[in-house]
Amino acid sequence: MRLSLRFGIHPGAGRMPGQLSVLLAQAGVLYDVLLEMDEISEDFPETDLALVIGANDTFNSAAQEDPDPIIAGMPVLDVWGSKQV
Repeated sequence: MRLSLRFGIHPGAGRMPGQLSVLLAQAGVLYDVLLEMDEISEDFPETDLALVIGANDTFNSAAQEDPDPIIAGMPVLDVWGSKQV
């Protein structure tokens, strides 16, 4: 069985620009394996498990499905497309 671990990041992640990137670097996650939101979202249908660390507005499907919430239209990670979230 082959295990593949990938890291994606939302462009608005963290309270300061680049904050989450710094935290991932401190955890030993190399920048060359860190994927941008658009790079990783298209892979979620083939993903067995998506583990999200961070604010719910970075992956809330209501941003795409519901025109009323404050986050409507915000770009989000499409994690609900994976087999488990």
